[in-house]
Amino acid sequence: MRLLLPLRRLIWPSVLLLVAAGLVIFDQDVERWVEISLRLPGGVVGCLAAAWLGSRLFGLFADRRKRNKRPYLRLFQDLLAVLLFFAAIVASAALLLEQGLPGALAGSILIVAVLGFAIRNVLADTLSGIALGVEAPYRIGDWVDIEQVARGKVFEIGWRTKRLLTLDSTYMILPNSQIARRRIINYSAPKPQYRAQLSLKLAHEVPVDAAKEMILKAVSEARLIQSEPAPDVRVQELGSDGNSYAVRYWLSRFERDVVCRDELLSLIDRAMRQAKVPTPRMQIELNRPHGKAMLPVNHETEVARLFPQEDRAEAQCGRHLRAAGTPWRDSAIRGHRQRGTGIINNELYIGRLIWNRLRYVKDPETGKRVSRLNPEQDWVIHDVPELRIVTDALWDAVKQRQQEIEATPAVQGIRKSRFWEKKRSQHLLTGKLACGCCGGGFAAVGKDYLACSNARKLQSCSAT
Repeated sequence: MRLLLPLRRLIWPSVLLLVAAGLVIFDQDVERWVEISLRLPGGVVGCLAAAWLGSRLFGLFADRRKRNKRPYLRLFQDLLAVLLFFAAIVASAALLLEQGLPGALAGSILIVAVLGFAIRNVLADTLSGIALGVEAPYRIGDWVDIEQVARGKVFEIGWRTKRLLTLDSTYMILPNSQIARRRIINYSAPKPQYRAQLSLKLAHEVPVDAAKEMILKAVSEARLIQSEPAPDVRVQELGSDGNSYAVRYWLSRFERDVVCRDELLSLIDRAMRQAKVPTPRMQIELNRPHGKAMLPVNHETEVARLFPQEDRAEAQCGRHLRAAGTPWRDSAIRGHRQRGTGIINNELYIGRLIWNRLRYVKDPETGKRVSRLNPEQDWVIHDVPELRIVTDALWDAVKQRQQEIEATPAVQGIRKSRFWEKKRSQHLLTGKLACGCCGGGFAAVGKDYLACSNARKLQSCSAT
């Protein structure tokens, strides 16, 4: 009875094929009886019935075949059915159009090309599904890890997509083209048993032999992992902040990975606390950067030397201080008066600490962070008289000098031009030139010349 039950799927295709064969063979008798020729309809029906019967026979064979006691892929059945019906349609078109097999094939290929271009993404997924079906890296019921995509149990294998059920019971649908480009790890093949490992780091004070013995003793109390093969411990690295160990153990099924890892880590943590093993600590060595360090007293001295020179231009002040051994740029001295940047604008030197003067936002076009000046009523100002370096009279004299400079026609003309809102044109060598003497960057000097920035601003380069 069990043998006859699957054969019921062959009844209707067989009957239809026999009827079509009778119409073709006894065409003259049928034509005298119904007064119309049924040879062409019989041929078309016969082609389709033969494709139907062939696909059912292959499906019956595939269902009865068992491979490693895992479900057999239906992808081959569907692929063979598509090929058989495609051949049947081509043969039917050749019979109806009376053009022969070459003409029918040419028309079919043209139609397939147009449809393939229209559904190229679906076609890419389908072809990837066929390739995965041929190679069969996994089957239904396998636990797989698709690199950077998903990890779960194969629930369904389709032409265009694969469906996974993750450890969190999340149902995921993945296109075959995305899976085909990734590395696939199958935890269920060739056997469901596999070896996993977890990494630990212990302090240098614990000898390696003692650490191995302690970890193995703790792992031996686990109940969820396999006892054979026995778990082991290997030293991975003797690092600067501790020794790294790998605890390797065997699991019977992948779905136990999370609970087994939790059990092992809990047992090892309890053993370490009972043995009072110190936790590893990262050792950080702080080195002072190369160059001269400026002490606070030297900083105060430099500021005190700078402020009395309010009659000098910033570039002259920078050259004067560099001659004295201090590497100041003129922009570091000048800064921006409204934003409070630069040495001569820093109110901390007169005992005022200002917070929230600026805010920073990201430019949506360039992605760079730019500063914006907050309203003055949002500033947070605190008096810190112990940090005062400059007197009020000297500060006011410097501010007066800045206002006089800003009121000059040259500065006013520059402000009216608003040059900072204009983007400078990029040239072929923009940002690619370097000084042959010091390696510094080049900047435009006038209209047609370039010069070393270090030579012009810091006088630290001998290039002219």
